[in-house]
Amino acid sequence: MLRMLANGVCLAALMMASQAARAAEAESCKTVRMAEPGWNDLAFTTGVAKVLLQALGYEPQSEVLGINVIYEGMKNKDLDLFLGYWDPAMVTYYEPYKKDGTIENVRVNLV
Repeated sequence: MLRMLANGVCLAALMMASQAARAAEAESCKTVRMAEPGWNDLAFTTGVAKVLLQALGYEPQSEVLGINVIYEGMKNKDLDLFLGYWDPAMVTYYEPYKKDGTIENVRVNLV
């Protein structure tokens, strides 16, 4: 019983901390614009990200777009997030943006 209470207190503290951090953000950061190319696995991954972002108080938007359109959208700051980079299959698409510094691969999500 004590363990459940401690877990509940920790969860409540985390939720309050995330809301406090969220309140300090600019209104322009509220909407997270995502894209996916229409592949089943990325539809799932993007869907999970949308649920998590909504739980944190963001307003995620997602569009199904072609790979070239996704990368150009990220370069032009029309999109914020793409969870579907597959190395080495997409190197030819990604490399020019990496070289000119307009798109950054933040983290590998599967190893």
